[in-house]
Amino acid sequence: DGVYDFADACTKGAIAWSSTTLTDYDGDGCEDAGEDVDDDNDRICDDTLTDDAWACTISTVEVDLCPTSALGFTSSLSNDADRDGSIVAERGREPQGTGRAEIDLNR
Repeated sequence: DGVYDFADACTKGAIAWSSTTLTDYDGDGCEDAGEDVDDDNDRICDDTLTDDAWACTISTVEVDLCPTSALGFTSSLSNDADRDGSIVAERGREPQGTGRAEIDLNR
């Protein structure tokens, strides 16, 4: 995949593919289409799949509502109180009755 083993989270994963921003959004060496359960590495699983190698939480709505969050964003109770993978903002529309607004940085 082109990612050195010391930085590759899937050293024994899929073969015959290249890690690019289209196939491996977070650059962790795991192919988004099949082996990466958290494509943006925000610690919210993309859906209800997880495995022992990944430290991600299944979303409260069973899907990461922002599967390609800004790289470097890590979901926590302070920035994603409802744990759906969307970033909480200071102002804007309040989603799901949380009392805080969320924004999608991918728009």
